[in-house]
Amino acid sequence: MVDESQSVEITGVVKLDGKPLTDAQVSFLPADGDALVGTAMTMTDSQGKYTVAVNAPREYKVNVDRMMNGGPNPKLKEYQGEETPLKADVSDANKSFDFDLKSAQ
Repeated sequence: MVDESQSVEITGVVKLDGKPLTDAQVSFLPADGDALVGTAMTMTDSQGKYTVAVNAPREYKVNVDRMMNGGPNPKLKEYQGEETPLKADVSDANKSFDFDLKSAQ
């Protein structure tokens, strides 16, 4: 069971090619695959900002997607799934993570 007192609220901004990425889903998945910690998901706002609470301080893999025509956005394919290069090492002292993404070619 996860101790709710370990929960950490994190914030940040997601940009794509230098511009705020609006209405994008940002998911934090425990890098060690711990199913008890689980995934935390949120959406970016009109300025690309997000806020989400993760269940425990630790390293997370971060996935970013923004649906396009009912499916995953091909410009963001590099930032989806297990092979995402995006990481966040969340701790009580490290709670803000900005991601400046580049469109896939």
